[in-house]
Amino acid sequence: MLNSREPFEELVLNELLKDKENLESVRKLLMKLDKETIVDHFISRLGKEPDETKVPLSIFSATQLGSLELTATFLKEERNYSNKEVARKLRRSPQAIWTSISNAKKKHTKRLQVHYSNNDVPIKALQDTKHSILENYILYLRDHQNLKFSQIAKLLHRHVATVWATYKRAHEKK
Repeated sequence: MLNSREPFEELVLNELLKDKENLESVRKLLMKLDKETIVDHFISRLGKEPDETKVPLSIFSATQLGSLELTATFLKEERNYSNKEVARKLRRSPQAIWTSISNAKKKHTKRLQVHYSNNDVPIKALQDTKHSILENYILYLRDHQNLKFSQIAKLLHRHVATVWATYKRAHEKK
């Protein structure tokens, strides 16, 4: 049962399940909570994000799709999130997510290309609702990764002028 877990997970589970009292308490707690709540709780307690909460920039190779369509489709197809979970993760309306995924399926019938790199963007960086998803990607890559506009444009398969204008517009909103 536990052979596929990391050593830290193994240690935590063994400690929690040492006696019957803990086992029953853990069972009751898990029955009350959904999976996302549990994961979010442990992530916040550990103070870090697991790699599965990052979005690979390779998805932008599907140039006919917008950034919300790409991101929502990636989370739905690759992370197996429901539309509701995608909406919660990105802090967007469930209707916007449903529409984005539906439109993406019409425009792009293949699976997205997923290759991970050092420039992948955490989902948390995409949650600012004052900005569009594209603005959030560009702000993160420019302000946190210190990438040049030309590098960002190449990663996002967008024109440099589009990246520059989007960054400027996002900074005006701050």
